[in-house]
Amino acid sequence: MSDSFTGIFDAVSSSDRKQPQFALVVYSSPEVSAAVDVIRCRYDPAFKAGIQTHITIKRPAVLSNLALLPAMTTALKTATQNLAPFRVELEGYGLFHNPGRHVVFIKVRDERPLYNLHKSVAQALQKVLPNAGLDQFEGDHYHPHLTIGNELDDLELAVIEYELKSSGYCLNFSFTVSEVALLSQPSNQPWETTSIFTFGLK
Repeated sequence: MSDSFTGIFDAVSSSDRKQPQFALVVYSSPEVSAAVDVIRCRYDPAFKAGIQTHITIKRPAVLSNLALLPAMTTALKTATQNLAPFRVELEGYGLFHNPGRHVVFIKVRDERPLYNLHKSVAQALQKVLPNAGLDQFEGDHYHPHLTIGNELDDLELAVIEYELKSSGYCLNFSFTVSEVALLSQPSNQPWETTSIFTFGLK
């Protein structure tokens, strides 16, 4: 299985991957998942690892002390009580280039609501973890997207790009975000959804 569902930008160093990890995501709607899983099943290792279609809000990070999990849960529950649901619109695709580990993703039209969600959960985690467990691709550098192809070599990248351009795939979607999921990965175990935090405002 994939150690990280954002393979090209591994948040956790190889020496730490046997330690427990956590991440935060928003799952897409069933309609979006059904449409893009036709692509993910062939090009995204996270699909084979049983990870649902999602947009990452907090990238995987080491949780060296499992005793912190209840405090994290409390902080995140408090933070999400002050959030209201919002719409996400997806349109077209983009690329992260890295030799042998290219990523293909569907772009978010308006990143601001997801950036604000990222900022809110980071502020909550700051109360529990040093620097909220953020890495160099988070904070001001956070770039929300929905991955459909990951860890691709040059040939695989060329093939998926050809498919996206010529096969008539719909890459325009919208769905409502009303909750965020806390995922955890115990040592040498699969990722699992630990908690769901529903936004408190209507």
